[in-house]
Amino acid sequence: MPFSKKAEDSTLPRQDQAAGASTDLRNPLTATTAGNTATPTPAVHLNIDQRRAIEYPGGPLLIIAGPGTGKTRTLTHRIAYLINEKNVLPQNILAVTFTNKAAQEMRDRLGAMLGETGSLPLIATFHALCFKILNEQKTKPAGIVDEDHRRALLSEAVRYVKAAGHQIALQPNKILHRIMDAKQQILDPAEFAAVCSHDSQDRTIANIYKVYQRLLAIQGFCDFEDLIFNVVKLLENDATQRRKYRGQFQYIYVDECQDLNPAQYRIIRALVPQADAVQDLCVIGDPDQSIYGFRGADATLFGRFENDYPASEQIRLTRNYRSTATILSASFQVIKDHRIQSSGVGTNSEIDGLKTISMIESANEKAEAECIARIIEQQIGGTGFHSIDTGTVTDANLVKSYSYADFAVFYRTHDQHRVLAEVFEQKGIPFQVASRETVLDAAGLPELISYLKIIEGIGGFYDHDKILKIALPGLGQKALDQYKNWCFQNRFSLKQGLIKANRFPIPGMASAKQQKINDFSAGIAHFKSELDGLSVADKLKFLHQNTKLLAMLNKDAYIQEAYAGLLDFAGRFNGNTTDFFAATALHTDTDSYAPQFERVSLMTMHAAKGLEFPVVFIAGCEESMIPHRTPDSEENDFQEERRLFYVAMTRAMERLYLTHARRRRIYGRQFDRKVSPFVEDIETQLKIDESPRLKKKKYQKQQPVQLKLF
Repeated sequence: MPFSKKAEDSTLPRQDQAAGASTDLRNPLTATTAGNTATPTPAVHLNIDQRRAIEYPGGPLLIIAGPGTGKTRTLTHRIAYLINEKNVLPQNILAVTFTNKAAQEMRDRLGAMLGETGSLPLIATFHALCFKILNEQKTKPAGIVDEDHRRALLSEAVRYVKAAGHQIALQPNKILHRIMDAKQQILDPAEFAAVCSHDSQDRTIANIYKVYQRLLAIQGFCDFEDLIFNVVKLLENDATQRRKYRGQFQYIYVDECQDLNPAQYRIIRALVPQADAVQDLCVIGDPDQSIYGFRGADATLFGRFENDYPASEQIRLTRNYRSTATILSASFQVIKDHRIQSSGVGTNSEIDGLKTISMIESANEKAEAECIARIIEQQIGGTGFHSIDTGTVTDANLVKSYSYADFAVFYRTHDQHRVLAEVFEQKGIPFQVASRETVLDAAGLPELISYLKIIEGIGGFYDHDKILKIALPGLGQKALDQYKNWCFQNRFSLKQGLIKANRFPIPGMASAKQQKINDFSAGIAHFKSELDGLSVADKLKFLHQNTKLLAMLNKDAYIQEAYAGLLDFAGRFNGNTTDFFAATALHTDTDSYAPQFERVSLMTMHAAKGLEFPVVFIAGCEESMIPHRTPDSEENDFQEERRLFYVAMTRAMERLYLTHARRRRIYGRQFDRKVSPFVEDIETQLKIDESPRLKKKKYQKQQPVQLKLF
């Protein structure tokens, strides 16, 4: 289970595990860890460019680091170098990245380098950093709404705006996207309305935005964008707070800077308005791996950095320590003519290996999944000699034993994992789905978390809705809507509404229904007393055993495993429910990947960012899937889709399989499929057709009269 700390084997995390050879950073005979002079630091092997970045004397620095070039290694070693060699205090260092997993990886590496007694700097995601800053202010957010909660609030806002007589034709996703974009541009509802006053559709969106923010404010919540928005406003408008955080964070490091959106960049600019405002500013990333434009990321900020800090230096990391030369060559052919920064320089590898990547065509998605499963079975535990028998490998030295954890299957959309999971279960192949949905949305877990939020006094009406059938049987949706409308009209939070309902009648509600709400309120008060002083994990256990959640959480082995994983995760927070709720709200697909488990990993191409595996399958390499588009939606950014495919390919260390189906069921309908145009960009000599129906031969392009695609 991805939340679980208990390992099933000793597989190590596979996140940016670059290991280079070349120059030593320091003399390993004299180097010691900070705060522990008796413990020598092991020798550190770095190439010339990595060492240049680590020993850079200070000031704005832009590091362009291609896939597998040791980006995280370089960043953490620079921080350790400053602490160990330059006597920089850890509390003056800030390192910001984009996933909780990446932040934890950096903390683990620094902890190993600094020793047990060495304190760590603040390493956090942008959202976690902003949540921390806001919690240090007089007005603190009660909590963060996750994606599902945000959509529910938007639906409420749309309902109220429609009730006011406005016609709304836009899909909720498009409305939400416009609101997110406004927040990333630091436009509040009034400012957005002023900017869009000439467009009737945008004026309607401005009304929805206004109501949406009001619903958040009544409950004391903020969404993901609000975290960034509010900190930008704080730093730009409050000189005292700005001086405080500039003084505290004199050494600032930003990982994955190609994924910055304009609001996040404004935080950096507020902290570092000019080069001499801090001692050190280093951003590191790769424009070729910019894949979050749909969330507002702007890779052109790379160029803006150099304009805003004209004295900045640039260092390129180009030696790849992850993938074979063949995999790198094939992936570079996909991206080389479509780069954001056309330097002509790609990453290079000295790792020998297979001379081709494998193409597999199947009849349909079920056959595709079965073929992937068959290859995994053949290569587990030394049966990789299959590759010699088929002629794929001619050198027995290139054959090795693989474990299940060495395999990953990537896909473009979440729905693709279902048929893979079905086939893997049938064949007894252990697997994990690296998805927030599969980790936190197992039946009973959302209700359990919502129950605890309400007891802790920070639950919202969305949480109330979720536990309605468990805690308020017989109340009914009509009465619940009456209660919510009454609270919203009077600007009561859920906690306030429960108190007020004990004192005042709710207009239009039957007394028997209101009594049910009051009984629920009394039950919450009782639980609060029972849970006082317990850890987060013990609170969850108590609710499991003493509510109707018992039957839900014991329903099957999958749910029981998910529940056990949640308890293990909760154990990290001791009694701090605030941080626990924030962590669950900010939990991403990538954070759900558990490298310690001996299982095949199934994940989207986006979730694969920052990870690596010896054997990678990219399933569904077909037009309209890669690049992705749907019949009822606008086409995604074609070049970003290309970069996403490049990112997926460069996760592979030793073997790469690109699979596609001739026909695929999509939204309940069967469609004929064509191979992805990105696959066609790869030179013929680097591809070999390993489709099960054909004798293995060098890949050949589709001919007009042939039915096969390879």
